[in-house]
Amino acid sequence: MSCVHLVATTGNEEFYQNLGLKKAKTGMARYLSANLSDAYLESVDFTNIERIPEIRIALFFDQ
Repeated sequence: MSCVHLVATTGNEEFYQNLGLKKAKTGMARYLSANLSDAYLESVDFTNIERIPEIRIALFFDQ
């Protein structure tokens, strides 16, 4: 295994930092709920982006 990705709820960052985890530089997310989006995502200004890269998204569903 080369990597562990963790999504933590707000306020638990110090707990995971004490376990040796660090913030990811390239983390991105999209929430369907506006409330969750406001709580967990940073605001981004896309007006200055010159080129939008190709995006590939993998979705995983429990069976």
